[in-house]
Amino acid sequence: MTRNKFHLLHVRLDASQYEQLEKIAASRPSSNLSDVVREALSLITNQVEQRAKPVIFSRETYEVLSNMAAELNRSPSQVAEDCVSAVLDSFHHNRSPLIVEELKLRRQYNNQEASAETVSTTAS
Repeated sequence: MTRNKFHLLHVRLDASQYEQLEKIAASRPSSNLSDVVREALSLITNQVEQRAKPVIFSRETYEVLSNMAAELNRSPSQVAEDCVSAVLDSFHHNRSPLIVEELKLRRQYNNQEASAETVSTTAS
C-alpha cells in the first residue's frame, strides 16, 4: 500500500501511524485499504454495541486463549471474562476456579475417549 492510498482516508496520520498501517497491509497480502478500515470499524461498532472495552493480548497469549476457547466451545472474549471472574472467585473464596475445573474434566474425558479408541483398535 502506498502513502497515496492512505490519503484517500482524508485523515491525517503521523509517521508511526503510516508505519503501522504499512505493517498491517504487509501482514495481509490479500487485504487492501478498504479491508483494513472495514475491520477497524467493525471492532469499534462491536464494542459500542456490546458496551465493551478493547483488550490487547500478545500473540502468544491470544493463541492460548483461542485454544482454550475452542476446547471449551466458547468465544475468546467469554473465556477471558471467565478467567477474570475465576481469579476474583479464587481470591475471595479461596477455592479452585470453575473454569480450571472444567478444563481439567474436559481434558480427562478426552484422554479417556482417546485411550478407549486406542484399546478398541488394538483389540480388533
